[in-house]
Formats: sequence, structure tokens, C-alpha cells
Amino acid sequence: MRFSSVLSFVIVSMFASFPLQAQQLTGLEIETFFKKTENIYTQDNPDMDKIIELTKLHTTEDAIVKQEIKSNKGPRIITKVMTRDDVILDMTTETEQMFDSSLRRTITNINYSDDKLSAKVEYTALFMATVELSEKARELPEYLGQTVLPFKSLSVCSEDFKFVDDVLKSLGTDCKTEILYGKARAIR
Repeated sequence: MRFSSVLSFVIVSMFASFPLQAQQLTGLEIETFFKKTENIYTQDNPDMDKIIELTKLHTTEDAIVKQEIKSNKGPRIITKVMTRDDVILDMTTETEQMFDSSLRRTITNINYSDDKLSAKVEYTALFMATVELSEKARELPEYLGQTVLPFKSLSVCSEDFKFVDDVLKSLGTDCKTEILYGKARAIR
């Protein structure tokens, strides 16, 4: 089971489509943008097709996602560097079904470019969800008879944003994430 796949789409594709009225970035616009994206992830059954489409729309093709992941299961530290296409491929082929998800982000700093058309945004993201265990994972001794696994993750991220044709786009993300997996259970 690829636990990091769930995190990949959370970190890269936390975007909601909404028209931007101004060419210059402001803290209010960024905060509104983040709140709208949180609504996509805070659902009983998030719509992966919508998340994929939003990722494509609000991430530049050459965006790079850097992740350092620590967890209480598996290797202690995993470092990944992925392109937007890698993340989308993960979302379409590797991610198990997700339930009861919740996302909250808090902006901790914004550094604007001189023209205010781009900014480096630092934030924390708390993501909680339950994933359906894959058939392969269910064969492992620790998951025999279990079907789902809850988890919580806390990320500290730095992400570059820029207006491209009046659309706010991510140019890349660098996150340090800690995941705490809960106890697997037989039902949601």
C-alpha cells in the first residue's frame, strides 16, 4: 500500500477553481483560495476526478513537489521529488479510496514579489482521513481482517504561487510532513 500517494494529492492538488478579480495577490485572496480548496477535501467521499482536474488547472506543468515524510509505520523518513504529472499518475493509479477527510490550512507567512503577481506562501496543513486498505495490505499480518486505516498528517509547507492568464497557479511545493496512522479496523 502506498501511504504517500494520499499525501501527494493532498499537498499538490489542494486547489479550488474560482475567478480572480485582481492581477495582484493579496493575503485575503490567498486565504479565500485556501478556504475554498479545504471544502473540496473536507467531505465524506472526496471526488478524485474533481481534484485531478483542479490540480491540472491550478498547477504549472513544470511544478515540482518535494516531500519529506516521517511516519509511525514503514521507513522512518521518506523523501520524494515528483512532477505534476507524477502526482496525477499517483492519484489515478495508486491511491486507495478515501473517506471522511478533513483539511485545515493556516497561513504563517507570505512573501510577495515586487510586482505582487507571485508569492511564496508558508503554511501548515492538518489533514485527516480514512483510507481503504488495498488487497495487498490486507494480506499483511497487522491488517488481517481489517479494511480501513485512519490517519492524520501535519505538514509545514512553502509553496510558490503566480498568476498565469488570471489563474492562480502553484509553481512548486516543499513540505515536511509527519503522518500518524491509527488502528486499522474492519469497517469505516
